[in-house]
Amino acid sequence: MNDLVVTEATLLPNVDEADYHASRVRTPGPQVSQSGLKMLRPPSTPREFQHYLLHGLKPTRALDRGTCAHTIALGRGQDFVRHPDELLTTNGAMNVRNESKAWITEAKAKGQIVLKGEDHDAVFGMAAEILAHPRAGELFTDPHGLPEVSAFFPAAEGLWMRARFDLLRDDLVDLKTSVRPHPDAWRSQAWDLGYPVQDAAYRRAYAEATGSPDPGPLTFVVVGAKPPHLVGVYQLDPEMERFGREQLDAALTLYAEQYAKHGDPRKPGVRWDGLPIETAVLAPPRRAYYDDAEGVDYEPEF
Repeated sequence: MNDLVVTEATLLPNVDEADYHASRVRTPGPQVSQSGLKMLRPPSTPREFQHYLLHGLKPTRALDRGTCAHTIALGRGQDFVRHPDELLTTNGAMNVRNESKAWITEAKAKGQIVLKGEDHDAVFGMAAEILAHPRAGELFTDPHGLPEVSAFFPAAEGLWMRARFDLLRDDLVDLKTSVRPHPDAWRSQAWDLGYPVQDAAYRRAYAEATGSPDPGPLTFVVVGAKPPHLVGVYQLDPEMERFGREQLDAALTLYAEQYAKHGDPRKPGVRWDGLPIETAVLAPPRRAYYDDAEGVDYEPEF
């Protein structure tokens, strides 16, 4: 698409996903996504936020699966294709044999995500479970729902924010994939990944772009990435919402401060702040006071 310029808060229903993420919808001032703003929450630093802006997220199997599950459930999004089993190595790896590399290169040139057979089957399994779920299926088959709607609005003086709603109805719906879709586990994940900020940002974007009242809590439809692909439908309680609003405002303030101090983070030579330069004196972590005296082995969770 040719770059589109917006000068006031607006909703755009037909922005291609690649164009949206490439910031081809221009705004009068610098533009940041709510996803990027979550990188300005402690313990992350402005320097890490700047790196995210410049380099984005490295593609992973989990991200690819989630993107493809969105495509099926929402009926639009990035195209994907199954990698031929016969081009895999004997241990099931792709992008190793020359034939596999050439096949993947051709598919990516067409804008397609390449999935191994097990991942291809998984995304269809996730979509099937979403549609079979009484509440989630009702949401994603609502004929009045609009998928992948983009919003742009001035979030602070000189700073614009963009947001992309998975499903826009009278309320807002967002689809997530998770290896731990159970309520207690996903509550922790929602906090760790900044979903309270997303809730606050999306609601603010909707109100600003439409001139309508706050649409209420964002509804998260969470589907398990592994069989049996359990589906949960969640909203954040008022305390989580309060934290989200506070963190969103703090992130916007920090962005403005760093921009005024250092300049546009996208320009060469600009370097936003990282960790403090002063020597830090570290106290024991809180868990040190609760661990068994003999010590506890902590295994990382992925």
